[in-house]
Amino acid sequence: MPARVLLVEDDPTILEVLCAVLSDEGYVARGVETVAAALKVLGCEPVECVVLDFHLPDGTAEDILSVASANDQCPPMMIVSASPVAPPVAHRFGVPLLRKPFDIDDVVSCVAAAIRSGRSPKDTAER
Repeated sequence: MPARVLLVEDDPTILEVLCAVLSDEGYVARGVETVAAALKVLGCEPVECVVLDFHLPDGTAEDILSVASANDQCPPMMIVSASPVAPPVAHRFGVPLLRKPFDIDDVVSCVAAAIRSGRSPKDTAER
C-alpha cells in the first residue's frame, strides 16, 4: 500500500504541484489549505507524513504541531517555509525544515526520509 502524505499549503499552485509530484513518486497525496482542514484529516484518516507550510489562513504550522504532537499516533511532519519564525518552531518540535524556495527533489527526499524514520514531532518547550 502506498504511503499517504498530507500536504498543508495555502498557495493553490504549490499545493497542486506538490500533490502531483508526490503522486508521481508513488505516494497517495492529499492537499488541504487550512489548519482546521489538516486537523480534521489527522483526526480521522491514517497519514504517514505531513508537509506543512508555516503561515496558513487560520493559523500556523505550530498550531498543527502543538495539537498533533500530543497524540500518540502522530505521523512524522516537516515544515516547508521561508518564514523567519519557522526555524525555532521546527527546532522546538524536532521536525525538518526545508526553506522556500525549494528544489522539488528535496521535498521528495525529505518526505521519504521522514516516512522511513517514523519519528513523530515532540514539543520540547519548557512547561
